[in-house]
Amino acid sequence: MSFELYCGDRQAAIAPHEDFIFSFVIDDPRFPGLNELWQQYYADPTISPAQANALVHELLLLKDTLDSATWARTQVVGDRLLSFFSAAYREQQVIRCTSD
Repeated sequence: MSFELYCGDRQAAIAPHEDFIFSFVIDDPRFPGLNELWQQYYADPTISPAQANALVHELLLLKDTLDSATWARTQVVGDRLLSFFSAAYREQQVIRCTSD
């Protein structure tokens, strides 16, 4: 089952085959928000607008950090999350998450 994210009338998901994106940031101090999200992955976390903004910047840093071939494998989920987190911040809405 997916990790579902809800924000107002928006919805996004991280499919089970996409959660590998977290393998690039585990225990890396440059990605505290992504690490926290991974640690809370099965605890149905909420994400504040400020946290969503920080996650946008961490995903952009991840994109800059990975080589182009590796980012290409993560681009679909990465771009989806960038857009979703950015919208949550711009609209100042809390994100609710659910997982199994």
